[in-house]
Amino acid sequence: MTFLRTAAMLACLLLPATSPARGEALDDSTLLQRFVLPFAIAQLEKHGGFLPFGAAMQASGQIVALGGYDGSDDEGTPPPADIVKLIQADLAAGASKGDYRATALAYDASVAVPPDGQPSDAIAIALDRQDGASVILFLPYALHNGKAGFGTSFTRQGTAAVFPLQAAPQDAEGASD
Repeated sequence: MTFLRTAAMLACLLLPATSPARGEALDDSTLLQRFVLPFAIAQLEKHGGFLPFGAAMQASGQIVALGGYDGSDDEGTPPPADIVKLIQADLAAGASKGDYRATALAYDASVAVPPDGQPSDAIAIALDRQDGASVILFLPYALHNGKAGFGTSFTRQGTAAVFPLQAAPQDAEGASD
């Protein structure tokens, strides 16, 4: 049985972060994006890549960092796709309990960049909110002597895997007798 636990990323990600009061310009997804992107860039420039990691905005507005661990004692790191699944499952579990109002899942990706479809490495950030908004932000990059150079970011529709859309409730007349 796969064991999933929430793991702290690094001390820099453990600093408490909260959202501004409602009505201010930044929404939860933007705040999460601004929380995860600096860590992704730092890891990219330090290590040439990064393992998937996540963040969630709790109902209180505090942002927490999440990592994926499958509980195995095997040598080595699980494949990034497995880590993405672990973190996504943890985010979805927290969302279903009402613990989170927005989530971010950052991973290193290869993507066709519009408009010409040229392939590029990219930082991908899947952003989901409890209101059903789901988008993946891609920030294309190239590494040159340990420094990342960035292209123009773009978005694609997300999968809404963390906060699945609820089925419309049946009205009283539609209920069985």
